[in-house]
Amino acid sequence: MVISSSAGSFFFSAIYARCTRVARHPLWGAMENLAASRLGPWMVAGDFNIIAEASERLGGAPPNARNMEEFNHTLFKCDLTSVEFDGPQYTWTNGRVWQRLDRALVNREWAEQFAVSRVVHLARGRSDHAPLLIQCGSGRKGTSSFRFLNVWPRHNSFLGIVQEAWGRGGPSHTMSGFYRKLLGVRDKLRVWNKEVFGHIGNRVADLEKEMRTAELQYDTERTVASKIAYHEARATYMHQLAVECGFWRQKSRIKWIQEGDANTTFFHAVVRQRRASNYISRIRGPTGQWLTQVEDIKSSAVSFFESLFSSDRGTDRHPVLPFDLPQVTLGDNEKLLALPTLIEVRDVVFSICPDSAAGPDGFGSGFYQACWEIIKEDLVAAVQDYFKGGWLPKGVTSTSIVLIPKLQGASQWQDFRPISLCNVSSKIISKLVSNRLNQLLPRLISPWQSGFVPGRQIMDNILVTQEHAKDLDRRLEAPNLMLKLDMEKAYDRVEWSFLLFMLRSFGFQEPVVDLLFRLVANNWFSVLVNGEPAGFFKSTRGVRQGDPISPGLFVLVTEYFGKGLYSLFRQGRHRFFQAGGMRVPYLAFADDVIIFTRLSRETLQAISAFFKQYQQYSGQKINVSKSGFVCSSGVSAAQVELVTRILGFQRQFFPLVYLGVPISRGRSSIVDFDGIIAKVRARVYHWSARLLSMGGKLILTKHVLSSMPLYLLQVLKPPKAVLVALGRIFNSFLWDKSHDAKRTHWASWERLCFPTEEGGLGVRLLEDMVKAFSYKLWWRLRQRDSIWSDFMYSKYIGDRHPLQAEVARPSGTWKRLIGIRELVEVQITWSLGPGMVDFWLDTWCELGPLYALVPTDGDRPHFLVAEFLGREGWNRDRLLRWLPGNLVDVIVETPFDLDGHDQILWAKSATGFFSLNSAWELCRQRRGGLTLAGMIWNKGTPLKISFFAWRLMNNFVALDSVMRRRGLPVVSRCSCCLEEAETLPHLFSMDRWQERFGGILQVIVEVSNFLHDLGRAKKLDKAQFNGDRDCVWARFVSDGTRKRRPVLVTWEKPPPLRYKLNTDASVVNGRASGGGVLRDSFGRVILAFYKEFGEKGVLQAEALAVLEGLLICAAKGLRGILVEVDSAVLVSLVNSSAQGGWLLCNVLRRIRRLLDQVAMSFTHIFREANGVADRLAALQGGINQVFDSHLQLPREVRGCIAMDAAQIPSFRLVAQ
Repeated sequence: MVISSSAGSFFFSAIYARCTRVARHPLWGAMENLAASRLGPWMVAGDFNIIAEASERLGGAPPNARNMEEFNHTLFKCDLTSVEFDGPQYTWTNGRVWQRLDRALVNREWAEQFAVSRVVHLARGRSDHAPLLIQCGSGRKGTSSFRFLNVWPRHNSFLGIVQEAWGRGGPSHTMSGFYRKLLGVRDKLRVWNKEVFGHIGNRVADLEKEMRTAELQYDTERTVASKIAYHEARATYMHQLAVECGFWRQKSRIKWIQEGDANTTFFHAVVRQRRASNYISRIRGPTGQWLTQVEDIKSSAVSFFESLFSSDRGTDRHPVLPFDLPQVTLGDNEKLLALPTLIEVRDVVFSICPDSAAGPDGFGSGFYQACWEIIKEDLVAAVQDYFKGGWLPKGVTSTSIVLIPKLQGASQWQDFRPISLCNVSSKIISKLVSNRLNQLLPRLISPWQSGFVPGRQIMDNILVTQEHAKDLDRRLEAPNLMLKLDMEKAYDRVEWSFLLFMLRSFGFQEPVVDLLFRLVANNWFSVLVNGEPAGFFKSTRGVRQGDPISPGLFVLVTEYFGKGLYSLFRQGRHRFFQAGGMRVPYLAFADDVIIFTRLSRETLQAISAFFKQYQQYSGQKINVSKSGFVCSSGVSAAQVELVTRILGFQRQFFPLVYLGVPISRGRSSIVDFDGIIAKVRARVYHWSARLLSMGGKLILTKHVLSSMPLYLLQVLKPPKAVLVALGRIFNSFLWDKSHDAKRTHWASWERLCFPTEEGGLGVRLLEDMVKAFSYKLWWRLRQRDSIWSDFMYSKYIGDRHPLQAEVARPSGTWKRLIGIRELVEVQITWSLGPGMVDFWLDTWCELGPLYALVPTDGDRPHFLVAEFLGREGWNRDRLLRWLPGNLVDVIVETPFDLDGHDQILWAKSATGFFSLNSAWELCRQRRGGLTLAGMIWNKGTPLKISFFAWRLMNNFVALDSVMRRRGLPVVSRCSCCLEEAETLPHLFSMDRWQERFGGILQVIVEVSNFLHDLGRAKKLDKAQFNGDRDCVWARFVSDGTRKRRPVLVTWEKPPPLRYKLNTDASVVNGRASGGGVLRDSFGRVILAFYKEFGEKGVLQAEALAVLEGLLICAAKGLRGILVEVDSAVLVSLVNSSAQGGWLLCNVLRRIRRLLDQVAMSFTHIFREANGVADRLAALQGGINQVFDSHLQLPREVRGCIAMDAAQIPSFRLVAQ
């Protein structure tokens, strides 16, 4: 039916569906036919007698997956999405089963006309169905607040406006002054946006009209002037389209999209859907009554959250710590208080995503990054003023609370997660302090807490919990028990007095405590209700979710809980559940806690008393209704009732969802993955496929859909059927379009899952990713730097080598590891420190594992490599007792570092670190390469063009000839010439186009020339290609070569009282040598050296040259040296935490140690400024020596030294 209203006309379809799958098929067909007719705004509502996902059903048998898939596919084809609902989740029940059978669906046109639509599930009354109350509105119409747009800097007058406004206030040295300048810029940009930049959408429409007018004028006149005018109008229009796309991309906050595919409509739809899902049309008040008026909802929100952020403690009572805490050192306190440098502040500014939501002042990090050169001095001064004791003004610490519903149909404020949108000016300081504090957390926080502690992973908690679940039935003295705690609004309830108490207990000095507390103690909040701010109040407790400092402070506070619980179990009277040789009393990821204990009255009472004490002091509150427990099999009803009576928790059963992963006793089943399959399917149906180009869908598939299951695949090995089902969903989304009656899947998912170089689309097969994650698990096991690896060693390995560990009563994880351990172990090598690695089984020299080279009939004695090492070098005589001489000759050349530590290295990585990509390369299948892949897929070509070219290369286009090969009996005739059969060569024949259109379309070329242009596009920026992307068959490149410009390069003298060391290396015919020179601030030579290194690679020779120079400087007692080399790769390796490959690892470690002793910096220079070291390294065939005077150096070297001292520059061509 058609309904008219004041907001416009729309179509409404009432539904009463049949009860069986087959009987519903005519309804699905009718809906698809209506959708194809493009009605306009359309709502479909009623009883569908089917659910869309498993979570919409409670009780009874598992839902039929095929029924749900048919329903969801119909919604996908009709481009319909469910309207968000309020009230109970289930709309139908028979007393045993509850389901959401009734719903309202709308199309995109409806969502555009009625921006806010809600469905209220009313009380069922006598019926078994809940009535649906549909509410529609156009959304918020209030005055919009200021928001900085990341597209503004593209305008050529933007920086000038900011510079003018910023300079009016003069220099500023405090955050108050900085904030006043921000307000001045904000006022100026408001006017500039209205008068100069203009409304983005209107500007696009106006420019499109101008372009069409210019095109018509050019078609009529055909003059040079009209042609220029047309191209100028078109370029301006294309630029404004890019601005519009950037605007909606920022508002949608989507990070996966790549440049080159203008998915503006999709971004718009995402923004619209997010607003609709977060819209609050009604809420329950404190007495249970429904509030529907806007002002009542706002008032209720302010009242609830002001109460939540207000302390309810009368006096500051602190416990006496029954345990010892690690202490912060004097040096740690000094590092925390050190004034930030400009570089440190800059790194923080540019680490904040520019598309993230801004705080109340409206300035996102995009403003700070775009205007860095203008604001940097005032910003650094303001940050330093805070470190000197300055307070942050109210305008800087003001925060907007955005409410994210934690469940569908959220009906009370407890159902929302309050996320704080902080001002970037405040976030910069907070993030800077957080970066420093986080470095201390691994020493301060117990190993059982993995949340927000650098180096610890959430997967450790899940894997260890799985091991405990497997052994839950292993009963010794009393039944085993797993307690799963849910903390209510954990961040928001932290009492400040308890936070201060814990900081002081860790040994933080008062200036540091003050530095941290000032980030917390002056925060002011407004609640965003449907996009409009409400209230303005100050908090007296809690830390802000969304503030970078909050996670670190929170885990410091919760350490009282962890230490106290562990102390309780250490008393001896109370036992915890132990699965394996290592005791794990509890695991925590921030506020997600699971406790392993025994089911005894005394233990439960002690735990309950500790919970009450912790809540009393910290302000935390355990949500008893959401917490639960799982106990071993065979416990009596009385024992279950005992747990419930003492703790108040309800019994739960496996699979137990912990940190988003279903925990089971045995092997994973298909049911365990129903949740992730439903989430992937829901995400696909949530998107409108016809709003995306094929390039956009490809990126969405690669970066969003394919990544959704990866979290589970890291810790669970799914059945094959699960991976097949997910692959089918991915493939359908990639190829399907809404409203298409026929769906052609041109290739199977397995065929697409190859690198583009091998003819695929660059997506990865989930089966291969499961294997790669198995490799990663073995690598992490061998690293021995996590609670999980220590646990697995204690449970399964003991004192044996992991390759020799037996498979006895294994868990699913251990069986997964056993299946791949031999394959992974060959990729692991060791760089020797003191040599605490297995002599026979580990790979610690270039020969590989020695057990494979020295066969034996009996058992070998167990040795560590350390038994063959000494300060004087290798114990050759002892090696000869066990190995033949030819092997010993190689082994004694293996470097070791007794003062370091044994370093595990991944053989397939240049850095020595494990990478999932390299593991995937080892696991995946391979096929022959595609010659033209580099031309088709490159950064200069929009993805939709690349995707089309790929389809052409694979005959994945709906031509008559192709369809006939696929078995369709069609009569082929070209639709253009009506003479020949429709084939790919015929359609793109140059002769045919010339014959039909003469010289007008001479720029249209054959497919090979098109691909040639794509290849040339590799040398272009994407924006250059985009300028004419709709005319891809034209010659869009006049010169594909990269333009270069000359620059002057000069060796810079070191500052007074400092020295500069320059080194370089040379490799000729495989023989390497190195050289270097040390000079003072006048350019005078202090020393120089030349050394032969033998057969080495270039990078290894460069590193050895640096090491030699540092060793000479250290031997002479020199300090404060600036080191320069012309190898950017080496500089990157040394200045990072990379370990390097097997040949480099020990050298890098020694270089870093020496840099800490004698050097101030290690930087890269151009080769032209490193001429002296370059000439010294090239003295091939010379004698290893150290030159104490420049007079000892060859003439050509002395000449280069003189040029450097005179600051004579060289020229270098660099890319523009």
